[in-house]
Amino acid sequence: MEKEGLVQVHPKSVSVKSKHRLILNLLSPEIFTIWIHRLWECAEELKIKKNASILLENQATSLKRSNLELKDRADSLHKQLSDTISRKSGDIMDAMIAQKRGCDVQHDRQVKTLKRTIQEMTMSSPSHGAKLKPYKDLKSPDSKKARLKSVRLCSLILIPTSHPHILHLDSVMFFFDHFLQLCFS
Repeated sequence: MEKEGLVQVHPKSVSVKSKHRLILNLLSPEIFTIWIHRLWECAEELKIKKNASILLENQATSLKRSNLELKDRADSLHKQLSDTISRKSGDIMDAMIAQKRGCDVQHDRQVKTLKRTIQEMTMSSPSHGAKLKPYKDLKSPDSKKARLKSVRLCSLILIPTSHPHILHLDSVMFFFDHFLQLCFS
C-alpha cells in the first residue's frame, strides 16, 4: 500500500533500526527537506516562545517588584496621612483649649471689672457704711413710710421752689408721692 510515495509497514514486524532505515529509504529528498524545514521552524518557534516566556517572566517579576514598591509607598503615605490627621486634630484641640482659656480670661476680666464698678458704686453710695436692713424689714409698712418721708425730704431739698414752671408745690408733691408709692409697693 503506497500512499504519496510512502509505504505503509506494520510497526511490529520491523525492528527500530530497520524502521529508521526504512523511513530514510522511503523518504524522498523533497519530503526530507520539508521535514527538516518544519523541524527548523519548530525549533525557531520554540526559541521565540522560550524568549517570550523569559521576557514575560522578567516583566512579571518587575511588575511584582513595582507592585511591592507601590504598596510600600501607599503604606508610607497612609502612615503620613494618619500622622498628619492626628497632629491636625491635636492642633485643633489645642486651639479650642486656647480659645476656651481666652474666653475664660475675658470672662474673668469682665467679672473683675463688674465687681470693681459695684465696689466703687457701693463706696460712693450715700448709705455706705450703714447697716443694710433685711428684706422683710424693707417690706414692712413702717419702713415704706419712713423711706417715703426721707425721699420726700430729699426731693424738697432738691426741687427749687422759685422755679418759674412750678406753680403749685403741693400738686407736684402729690404726683411725686404717688410715683414713689408705685415704685416701692
